[in-house]
This record gives sequence, structure tokens and C-alpha cells, in this order.
Amino acid sequence: GVVLFARLFDAISDPIIGYLSDKGRIKWGTRKPYMTVGAIVLVVAGYFLYSPPDNVGVLYFAFWFMVFYLGFTLFEIPHLAWGGEISRSTHEKTQAYTARAVTGYLGSVLFYVIPLLPIWESTEVTPETLKFSAVVSGLLMLPMLYLCMKRVPDGSCYSEIKKSVDSSDRPTPAAFFRRFPELVKNIIRNKPLMLFLGAFVFAGSGLGMWTGLLFIYMDAYLGMGSLYVKILLTSTLLVIIPGILVWPKIAKHLGKKYAWLLAMLLSVVAFIYSGFLSSESASYWTLLILLMAALLSFICFESLPQSMLSDIIDYSALKFGTYQGSTYFALFMFIYKAAAALGVAFGLAIVGWSGFDPSSTAQTELGIRGLKLAMTWVPTLLIAISMIFIALSPITARRHRIIYRRLESIEARSKLESRKFERLDFDKSATETLLTSH
Repeated sequence: GVVLFARLFDAISDPIIGYLSDKGRIKWGTRKPYMTVGAIVLVVAGYFLYSPPDNVGVLYFAFWFMVFYLGFTLFEIPHLAWGGEISRSTHEKTQAYTARAVTGYLGSVLFYVIPLLPIWESTEVTPETLKFSAVVSGLLMLPMLYLCMKRVPDGSCYSEIKKSVDSSDRPTPAAFFRRFPELVKNIIRNKPLMLFLGAFVFAGSGLGMWTGLLFIYMDAYLGMGSLYVKILLTSTLLVIIPGILVWPKIAKHLGKKYAWLLAMLLSVVAFIYSGFLSSESASYWTLLILLMAALLSFICFESLPQSMLSDIIDYSALKFGTYQGSTYFALFMFIYKAAAALGVAFGLAIVGWSGFDPSSTAQTELGIRGLKLAMTWVPTLLIAISMIFIALSPITARRHRIIYRRLESIEARSKLESRKFERLDFDKSATETLLTSH
């Protein structure tokens, strides 16, 4: 019940925080206040969540769990939008979001490495290792946050394009709900965005099904659950460098759309490959190859779509005359979370209906078929549907260059006109002052 309530709270808060971040960006010229507050809240909530007292109860868990999600949203959504504002060309955006995705995987590696340190009695994840990881993450995040806020520029969000649209409203949740119908209308009229979200719904559901069942597949079906952490760590370390080098180059030469299609094709190969493995044929090396292929696809999935969405945000700014970077990324995060959750739930439902029992050492033929259906064929179908949406995406590197030049031209004219009006107001005020004094 607590997890469900926290998820609902997260789903409601995402678009509100996205809207407030956009308003603050236009008003203050920066997203850094939201990210700073979010990071501090995240560190504090993470510590209390990962080091509960002995008499912990439901209210303690519910409070810190919701605060944790609030801090994460306050930081994550402005940070995603900021990546497109400091990187103006489409290739620079791909590099920025790929580096961001790879750094996230490095964080996962650090989390799984902590239980392997010689300071612990076992290599299992325990309350002590969780508390230690919360402290380490805070000690890493706060100094890096300071450097980030101090050194990284704010970038540009084309705030001069049509300031009058939103500048009259104060950045409040009530203002968001007043603007909500207009936002929904703009989203429906935005063909590139609708295609992008359609691709992400199906791709996210397919990948969610596969990843949600991966441990059950390795442990209860292949009987290799004891190697799960070791293989996951090794495969992640082996694909991090290729991921950060390969995908930006492929995207630059083929375009983001075709690079994303290639990554989805690689995930389909991994899905089908997992469907043909069995406890007799599986080994450390076959599983390592499987996870390397899947993780290489996932790195692309968590970087190129974000870069494409940043291009779509530029297109939306040109088409609708208002910049809504965080709002669109908030919608993206909602779709991302919902699709992954639906994928996991659907996959577990198929496995449950087929009679597969993870706690049993012997599985029925129907149960094994259900597991392979949920691990291979249904995710493959969902990925195939997503590839149709990806292929229809209309924004290419050439078209984004045109959008970029037009936005720059419009913003430059707007700033020039603003300076002219300021000069006229100054001259008028000086003349009135002179006449009054005489």
C-alpha cells in the first residue's frame, strides 16, 4: 500500500515539478535551485531510508519513501532538461545523455561492489551495507553537486521566444492546473512527441518484462542465481566504455533514429538468445555474452531517446512559441516509469498464470513455456511495434539544424527588440525628468 501510494504521489508530482522548473528557468535564468534542493533532500531521505531505527514502522517508511521520491524528482527532471540546454547541436546532446546514462551504470556498479569489500563478514546485501552505501552516495554526491552548480553554465532555453505566454503566472501548482488543458492540447498536436511516446511505451514495456524476470530466469530456471551479481558487474564494466564511445558515433553517422533502431534490434537478439538457453546449455560465458548485448542496448535506450526528446522540445518551442523542457521530460519520466512497471507486472502475471514457481526446483513444461513467452516472444513483439514508431520519427539531424537556426534567429530578434524598447523607455523617462526639472 505504501509503495502504491508513493507511486501515485510520484506520478502526480512529476508534471507539476516539470512545470515549476520551466517557470523558474524562464524567471531566474537557471534550473540550479531546484536541482540543489532536490539533491540535498535525496541524500537526507536516502540516509534515513537505508538506515532505519530498530522500531521502524509503516509511517516511518511511508514518510521517508515519499520524501525520497520527491527529492529524486526535484533533481532528475530539471537535470534531464538541462542536458539539452547546455548542448545545442544534436550530436552534443547525444554525447551528454550517453555520458549521463553510463555514469548511472557506474553508480550501480559501486552499489554492487560495496558488499564485496573485505570489511564485511559476507558478500550479501545487508542493513549495514545499505547504510554504508547511503553514506558513500552522500559523500560522493554533495561535493560533485557543488562543482556542477559552480562550473557548469545554465545554457539557453529560448526564453525570449514568447515570454508573454507564461510570464504572467507565478510558478505555483495552481498555475499548472490552469495551464493543463493547453499543455494537453499542445501534446496531442505534437506529432513527433506522440510518435516518441508511443515508441517508448512499447519499448519500455518490453525491456521491463525482460529485466523484471532476469533474476528469476537465471536463478529458478537456469540454476545460476549465485552468479547473478558477478555476471552483472562484469558485463556492466565491459560495456561501459564501448557504450560511451560507440553509440554517439553510430548516431552521428546514421542518425539517432537508426541508432535507436539498431539498439532495439540488438535487444531482440538478446531476448531470442535467452529463449534458447537451458540449464544444460547455459554457462558463465553464455550468460555474460547475453547480458553484455542487453546492457549495450540499454545504454542506448537510456541516452539516445533523451537526446531525441531534447530535439523535439526545440521543435515544440518553435511550433508553439513556448519552451517546456522540464514539462516534456516530466511526461517522459511518467511514461518511462509506467511502461517499465506495466512490463514487469505483465511478465510476472504470464509466469504466474503458467504455473512457474520460482521457489521450486522442478518446473512444469507449461511453466517453462510461460517463462520463455514472457522473457522472449512477448518482449520481442513489443519491441517490434516500438520500432515502427521509431522509424516514423520525422526529426533528423538536418531538420534539427534548421529548427536550431530559426530559434536562434527568433531569439536574437526578440532580444534586439527588447533592447530597443528598453532604450526608448529610458529616453522617454530621461526626457520627462528633464522637462519636469525645467
